[in-house]
Amino acid sequence: MIRCIDLTTSEREHVSLDITPGSFVYLAGEDAPEILSLMTGGTAPDAGSIDVDGINIAALPRPLLELYRRKLGCMLYETPLVPFWTVRDNCAVLLDTPSVDSALSRQLLASCGIADLLDFMPDDLSSDEESKVLLARALIHQPQIVLVDMSVIDARSHTFVLDILETASRQGMTVIIAGIDPTLATAKGMVVM
Repeated sequence: MIRCIDLTTSEREHVSLDITPGSFVYLAGEDAPEILSLMTGGTAPDAGSIDVDGINIAALPRPLLELYRRKLGCMLYETPLVPFWTVRDNCAVLLDTPSVDSALSRQLLASCGIADLLDFMPDDLSSDEESKVLLARALIHQPQIVLVDMSVIDARSHTFVLDILETASRQGMTVIIAGIDPTLATAKGMVVM
C-alpha cells in the first residue's frame, strides 16, 4: 500500500492518496511528476509523508532507502539512460546478476521491441527506441512499484508503453503514471487520482 498523507507540493497542499498493490493509476495535476519523484525517496516532501507498506520513506536511513529503491522501476526525468553504456548495460544495471540473458529478460526485451538493439549506444537510438529501452529497464528486475512520467517518453510510444504497463499491472505490479492525456488514461481503464 502506498499512502500519501497531507503532502504539500509546489502546486497544492493536503494531497492524500491511497494506492493499493497491483493498481494501474493515473496521477492528474501539474504536480504529478513531482509526486512521483517524491515517491522515490530522493527528497522529502515539504509537508506530509509518503508511506509504503506502513513505512515513511523520507525517514529511512540511506541503506534502507537503497533497498526500498530496488522495489522501484522508474521512467522519470531523473533517470535517463547512461550515455556511455550500451542498451544491454542500461537494462542490466538493476538486476542482481547483471545479465539480460535469462529467458524472462529476453522475453521482456522482445516484447518491448529492443531485443536487436542490445549492443547499441543511447546516441544511436531514435527517441521511440529510447522510450522502449527506458521501459525495459524499468521492468526488467520485476519491481513491485513502477513510476512513470510519460512526458519523458516519445509521444509516438505512449500507447505502446501503456499496453506493456497495463500487462505489468495485471501481473501484480503497482503502476503509477503521470503526464498523459486523461482521456487516454480513462480509455485504458486506469484509476484517475
